[in-house]
Amino acid sequence: MAQRIVIQNVEMMNRRVEQQLREGRVDVAQYHGGTPTAIAWATMADDDHPRHHFDCFPGAELLPSEFGVVDLGPGSGKPCLKVIQPIMDRVRSLILVDVSPEMLTLAEKYIESSTDIEVTSIVADFLLDLNPIRTALDRYNLPLVFLCLGGTAGNFTIARSFTALQALMNQRDYLILDLGLYPTTNPIQALQKTADFYTSEQNCQFGLRFLEACGVSASYKNTYSEITEDPQDSGIFIITTYYRFPTDTSLSIGNESLFFRQGQSLRWLESRRFDKHKVSRYLTKYGLQSFGYKDLDHHALFLCGTHHHHIF
Repeated sequence: MAQRIVIQNVEMMNRRVEQQLREGRVDVAQYHGGTPTAIAWATMADDDHPRHHFDCFPGAELLPSEFGVVDLGPGSGKPCLKVIQPIMDRVRSLILVDVSPEMLTLAEKYIESSTDIEVTSIVADFLLDLNPIRTALDRYNLPLVFLCLGGTAGNFTIARSFTALQALMNQRDYLILDLGLYPTTNPIQALQKTADFYTSEQNCQFGLRFLEACGVSASYKNTYSEITEDPQDSGIFIITTYYRFPTDTSLSIGNESLFFRQGQSLRWLESRRFDKHKVSRYLTKYGLQSFGYKDLDHHALFLCGTHHHHIF
């Protein structure tokens, strides 16, 4: 049975959800809602097959003879095992980090049914709980390979996500970073298809589940999207989705209530898409370096280290 370390408790999560809703910009609050939200995510992700064709591992020959793997946001657990399959014989420990205890439970069950690797789960937000997460990881006394899959890093400004990833790593650690890509020819046309999926009934069965957890019956018909260029880092496109409240609405989080007026919009997803040839530039800007990547068509896996990385 997996060991469980709790850094972010229920009260902390509720406060963070409340703060994001007050700001009108949801990120990890999208995973608010317990088991129904976790199941909705796993169902949606399993149906979205192209995102999980992680059947390769770039630069496996660079890794040491034994190490631990840290999956930041493991989802169902399936992407993690697909990525590390070629290097499974060198993995000594597997650590899962997620804001949702229920998501961790789903991942634990899948991984423990598929492998005998020791599993530890940490309930935490890797963007906000850097120091306690790193303290928990230091006890392993192993080089670590961090996984940030599913385009998770692109759900935030890269100043925030890349800086956090760099801060979690020491000079002997590696990072497998999964980033969504856009084609250099007609990028807006291609990205519009993704934007349409994000606001589809299929995706919103998970994407709007957090609103149902706040006591609101939300329909995908009240969502819309826009595609813009990143104002902070040129060459990156952002797909942003919004929910427009059709009536005056009160949301409940713990003991708190928040009010949204009819027509008011709530941003519930940002997803960035990259030109694969420019990713090294962004990594360098935020303290990381790339040792290579594997192009998987609509996304790519980049093997990264810090600027002070020591290659074994």
